[in-house]
Amino acid sequence: MVWVMERLVNMSKESISENHFVAVPNSLRKCIGLSANDKDVLYDILWSINDNESCFPSKSTIAERLNIGESTVGRSLNKLHSMYFLNIENRVGTSNLYSICLLEDNPYLIISELTHWYKKRYKTVDVPKNFCKSKVSKAISKYLAEKHKEYADRLFDCCSNEDYNSVLENFLEEMNKYVVNATNVKIEYKWNKEVPLF
Repeated sequence: MVWVMERLVNMSKESISENHFVAVPNSLRKCIGLSANDKDVLYDILWSINDNESCFPSKSTIAERLNIGESTVGRSLNKLHSMYFLNIENRVGTSNLYSICLLEDNPYLIISELTHWYKKRYKTVDVPKNFCKSKVSKAISKYLAEKHKEYADRLFDCCSNEDYNSVLENFLEEMNKYVVNATNVKIEYKWNKEVPLF
C-alpha cells in the first residue's frame, strides 16, 4: 500500500506544474450541502483559474470536461454562487467570468465543519452511541435540510466575532435540541470556541 501512496505523491508533484491536479481542502471535499456534481464543477473552476484569479470556461466546456450535461453545470454554477463559493460576472456575447470566493470564510463550509465536529464528539447518555448513531445521523440531516441556509446566511451577515460565535453556538444548541427530540436520546457535547474547526 505504501508504494501506491508514494506513486500518487510523485505523480502529483510531476503533474502540478503541468496543471493536471488541483489542491482541494478536505473541508471542501466533504462539504455538506454540495452534491458530487457541484463539487466537480467547483474543482473544474479551481483547475481553470489563471494568474488573475479568474477564469471564463463556457458551460459547454465544463460539461464536456466533466461528462455531464450543460443544464447540470448551469444548476451547479447557480448553486455555488448562491452558497458563496463562486463569484459570477455575466458578460454579454461571451462566457461568464468566474472567481472563487474566500473559502476560509465560507459560511456553508463552516456550518459543515461544525456539523462534522458535532457528529464526531457528541456523547449519548444511558445508551451506547453505536445503538443510535444512524438515528442521530438522520436527525442531523433533517435539521440541516431545514436550517443550513438560514444559519449560513446569518454567518455571512455577521459583523463581529461575538455575533459570529453566538450564531455558531446557537446552531449547535438548536441542532442538539432537534436531535434529542427526534431520537429520544439524551445527548451531550462540549464545544471549545478557541479550537479552530479547520
